[in-house]
Amino acid sequence: LMVRTDKVVVFLTPYELRVPRTVGALATLLGCLPQTIVLLSVRFESVPFISEDRRATLIVRSNGVFTVVLHFGYAEPLVAARCPVHKALAGLAREQCEMFPGLAPLVELDRHLEPKSTDTSLALEGGSDGAAVAKAGNPTQRSPTFVVSKVHYARQEGAKHRWWNRVRIACYAFIQLNARKSIDLLGLQGDDTIEVSVVRYV
Repeated sequence: LMVRTDKVVVFLTPYELRVPRTVGALATLLGCLPQTIVLLSVRFESVPFISEDRRATLIVRSNGVFTVVLHFGYAEPLVAARCPVHKALAGLAREQCEMFPGLAPLVELDRHLEPKSTDTSLALEGGSDGAAVAKAGNPTQRSPTFVVSKVHYARQEGAKHRWWNRVRIACYAFIQLNARKSIDLLGLQGDDTIEVSVVRYV
């Protein structure tokens, strides 16, 4: 069985029903998984605004795994300084942590919103007695870690691609390189965010 550390980790994923590759990458690298795993995706709806009571949807999986979908209207600007992801997760945790204590560390997310430089360390070790720490309001012991994936597209070595496929791969790489970074878009610039690079060979 995989060792589970006393930690809460939020993995960003564009797919609500699919486990991101970053989960397997960290499990392979560290040989362990966090006790609480939150698979977070952001969905923009076809209405201009979303009320706060419909902001977040929680889906309970198993063994400490949760899927959270944050809903935003197309007219709602995601300004990093407002930390919309932190506030939405904290609000959801306040509603659900009594039933799901593993979510308790998320409650502190909207109380410590000072932006800091991104930390690329891969430490997943947590403190002791996480639930008690979270209730006491001390975020330093089990503060959640956000994991963001960065996809790189590359040609498979030895693959005999036709000119159209080579152009397609170059276009994918160009779009990915120039797209707005999710860390900046969602206001995740902080010591509690790490970025994991994933290379897709095509």
